[in-house]
Amino acid sequence: MVDNQFIDTSGASKQNLSELMTVSAGFVDVFKIRCANQATIVLPQNLILSVQTPQHGVKYIQWHDVELPIYDVHTPDAKDVIALIIENEQIEQRFAILCDEMPEAHRLRISEVVDVYGVEKEVGVFQYVRIHQELCQIPVLAEIYAEITNDSK
Repeated sequence: MVDNQFIDTSGASKQNLSELMTVSAGFVDVFKIRCANQATIVLPQNLILSVQTPQHGVKYIQWHDVELPIYDVHTPDAKDVIALIIENEQIEQRFAILCDEMPEAHRLRISEVVDVYGVEKEVGVFQYVRIHQELCQIPVLAEIYAEITNDSK
């Protein structure tokens, strides 16, 4: 899978995530991460470093001897969840997304990802897009990290 795959995003800005999604001859390889109470998250596949199956009720994910904070997007009553280890702008800002199931992998034409305007953005959302009539979000990973680490203090 994607385990041990790494890209250096040191010093990346909000727009670098968007730029990662517009490369490779007009195609982009993404994971669509279903969320319980928000639009589906769309991430380039190379930002998911590892996939784990954690114990129920964990407060953090252990990865390479580091405790990573958790961003919960799974349904509240889920018995089994999947932890996606997410690359971020700084190595120290990696975190885990807990979701209900392994995300769907897609190879999309850039023209299939259509910007959506007029929707009020939540914290952590860079841009809403429509993919095959489904509302999705492109996240700002640094804002998500700041939100989950502030919540845990």
